[in-house]
Amino acid sequence: MISSNNKKIYYINSNKKLSGTHSDFTYHIDIPSDSNFDSISVLQATIPKTYYLIEDDIGNNVFILRELGVDTSISVPQGNYNRRSFQTTIQTLLNSSSPNNWTYVVSFQSSTSVQNGKFTFTVSGNSGQPSLIFQTTIASQFGFDFNSTNTFSGNTLTGSNVINMQREDSIYIHCDACSNETDNILQEIFSVNNADFSNLTFQNFNVEAYVKDLISNTKNIYRFWITDEDGTPINLNGSNIQITLLLFERNNFFTMAKNFLKYTLLKN
Repeated sequence: MISSNNKKIYYINSNKKLSGTHSDFTYHIDIPSDSNFDSISVLQATIPKTYYLIEDDIGNNVFILRELGVDTSISVPQGNYNRRSFQTTIQTLLNSSSPNNWTYVVSFQSSTSVQNGKFTFTVSGNSGQPSLIFQTTIASQFGFDFNSTNTFSGNTLTGSNVINMQREDSIYIHCDACSNETDNILQEIFSVNNADFSNLTFQNFNVEAYVKDLISNTKNIYRFWITDEDGTPINLNGSNIQITLLLFERNNFFTMAKNFLKYTLLKN
C-alpha cells in the first residue's frame, strides 16, 4: 500500500480475500477516515485464463439431436477445446447418442483447401433428416445461432456461422466500490488471442480515461467479482487474481498531474 495526502494505492490479491472464491470475493480495504477520496481506477490487473470454454455450471454444455421427431439431449464434457478436439468430440457424441444408430461425420476443410471456417455434418444409415437444436451459447462453438433449430437437407448440414473457439472477447472486473453511471464495472480486460491458461493483463497508462466514481469512502469491506461480457460469472478454477487500485480525490489529483506536466514541459 502506497499513500500520499490525495491518493492511495492498494494491492489486491484474492489469496488474501476475506470470503468467497477467487472469482467472487470480499476484501478489506483500509481507507483513511479523514480522506476525501471520490474516485477509483485500476492501475494494473492480472487474471489467469483458467476458465473453461465449455462449463457445466453455466449450462453452455448441452445441445439437442432430433431424429424422427424424438429429441435427445447431449452434454459436451466440461473443458477447453481447439477446433480439432471439439470436432472429434461432437462426432463421437452424435454417434454414441443417436437413438436410431445413425452414423454422423463432422468435417472441416483441410488446410490445403479454401476454408470457410464452418463445420459440415453428414448423416448416413438414416430414414429421415435429423436436426441440431441449440438453446444455449454452445451454438457459437458449433457455428449456429443461439435458440435455433437446424435441419439437415440431403443428409448434410453446414453451419450458418464461422465456429468460435473463444468463449468471450472481454472479461469484466466488477466492484461494489465504484459506479460507472449504469453499472459497477471497474475495468474491462480484452481476452482475444490469449492462450488457455495464460495470464490476461491490463496496464493503465491513462488514469483519467479509466476513472470511476467511488461510491463510498467510509466502508472498509468491498466485493470484487469477474464476469464475461454477458454478465455470466467467470470460474477461475482456484487461480488467484491480482489488482492494483488507485483511490484518489479527482480534482486535486488531476490538477497536480497537469501542473507537473506543465512544469516538466517548461523546464525542458
